[in-house]
Amino acid sequence: MKPTTPLTVLALASPALSAFLGLEFAYSILARHIDHHHPTHPGLEIDTTLTAADSHIWANKDGAAACPPEANVSCAAALNTTTFVFSRKTNTARLNVAHPGGQQLYVDAEGAVRYTPVDNSVLLASVQTRHLKRRLHDGLRTWMCSEGKEEDGEEQAFKLYLTDKPAMRPMVEDEGKICVRTDLHFQRLKKGPTAWQFD
Repeated sequence: MKPTTPLTVLALASPALSAFLGLEFAYSILARHIDHHHPTHPGLEIDTTLTAADSHIWANKDGAAACPPEANVSCAAALNTTTFVFSRKTNTARLNVAHPGGQQLYVDAEGAVRYTPVDNSVLLASVQTRHLKRRLHDGLRTWMCSEGKEEDGEEQAFKLYLTDKPAMRPMVEDEGKICVRTDLHFQRLKKGPTAWQFD
């Protein structure tokens, strides 16, 4: 087993040092799906960057970024685009926030991609946390499912799911949702945290 060097230990504790050493990379993620032949919603289109809000990851929903004045972090960009940090060292992912302890990404039992609150980053052993970047690149596993009712003049909000199930059909039939496979496109960024935390 390869020993852990003191520099690596420091890097894991410091996001800035991890980025400098090439152990962590920040990305924005674009969700894209265009379906002119959807049986109930012909012309259905998703073409937007993902955001974080209400402990889930979304398309067509404002990010719930929080930036208190004393944090010295601007939330302006985070309302429309959430950035994510993927660790090459641990194969895990988190939101690109400045709050100590961070907010880790995980996949719950239903397949929804979620993030931990800042005051509780402890995750159950049953949830999935590893290799999320590789799995999110697989267009056969990534789904966006509608949430709530479609309002006049407003785009339908879609929640991100990551599942190995052959289809999200049970969810569609049971809850009246629209679920479509969605390609995710990653754009690497070179900037630091874009929010203090996400609510």
